[in-house]
Amino acid sequence: MKQQILITLAVAALAAGCSSDRHSNMGATDASSQRVTGTAAATTSALAADDSNFAREACQSGRAEVELGKLADRNTKNEAVRTFATKLVSDHTQMESELKKIGASKGINKDADKNVLDPQYQSSIERLSGLKDNEFDQAFKQQAIQDHEKAIKLFEKQANQGTDAELKAFAQKHLAHLREHLSMAQKLEVGGQTETKTTTTTDEPIQTPSTEKNPPNQETAPPK
Repeated sequence: MKQQILITLAVAALAAGCSSDRHSNMGATDASSQRVTGTAAATTSALAADDSNFAREACQSGRAEVELGKLADRNTKNEAVRTFATKLVSDHTQMESELKKIGASKGINKDADKNVLDPQYQSSIERLSGLKDNEFDQAFKQQAIQDHEKAIKLFEKQANQGTDAELKAFAQKHLAHLREHLSMAQKLEVGGQTETKTTTTTDEPIQTPSTEKNPPNQETAPPK
C-alpha cells in the first residue's frame, strides 16, 4: 500500500514537472516570437529611415515624367518633341511598375496607386498645359532637363549610399536611362529651329571681272 502511494506521488510530481516545463517552454517561445517581431519592425523602421524617401521621390519623379510626356503629345507639333515624349512615357511607366513591386514587398509606397502628384510637380504640369506649339516646346525642353538633372542626383545617391539591396540595384539599373533622357532633352531642337532655313541675299551688286581685252586709252599697235 505504501509503495502504491509513493508511486502515485512520483507520477504526480513528474506530471507537474512536465507541465511546468511546457509552460516554461511556451513562455520562451512567446518571448522568441516577440523578439522576431521586434526585429522585423526594427528592419522596417530602418528601411523607412534609409530608403523610403528615395522610393517615394523616385515614384513621384517618374509619374511626373509620364504626365509630362502625355501633355507633350497633345500640345506639340514638333515630331522630335513627340518622339521624345513617347519614350518618356514608355520608360518611366516601366520604371514605376518595377518600383511599385519593390515597394509592395517592403510595405512602402502604399499610396502609389492614388496617382497624386506632389504640388511641385503638379504646378509644373499645370503651367505647361496652357502653352502650345513652339512656346510649349521650349518650356517642355527646359522642364525635362531640370527634372532629369534632379532625378539623376537622387538615383546616384541611392546607387552609392543606399542600404536596401533591391532599391540600390533599381537605382543603378535605371541611371543609364535617366542620363539618356537628359542627353535627348538637351539635344532637342525647339523654338523654330527645325524649320527650313532660307538663304539670305544682299542688294549689293555682284562684282565681275572686266571682259575688256584692251585697257582704255591705249592704242592698238598696227599689224606688221
